[in-house]
Amino acid sequence: MIPVPLSVCTKVDLEKLKNSPKSEDVQYYQLCEKEYQFCLAQKSSIISKANCIYDKQKEEQRVLPFHCNFMVLEDICDNYIQQKSFE
Repeated sequence: MIPVPLSVCTKVDLEKLKNSPKSEDVQYYQLCEKEYQFCLAQKSSIISKANCIYDKQKEEQRVLPFHCNFMVLEDICDNYIQQKSFE
């Protein structure tokens, strides 16, 4: 749950990995596919827990133990987007 501008994201072509002659690409595809299926199966739980942690941190205005400081990360992301828009 780290804010990232869409402009710096790249899409991974899983089909290309799946059909690659390299065994490490196929293994990476299998790992990605397994993780993707797990995330789909747990989607509502993942979103619910993430929102709960985020809302609690915003409400209490403090960083919860073992969690990122979401307010700082959001500020850094916003600053990055603003800097890139001026370049």
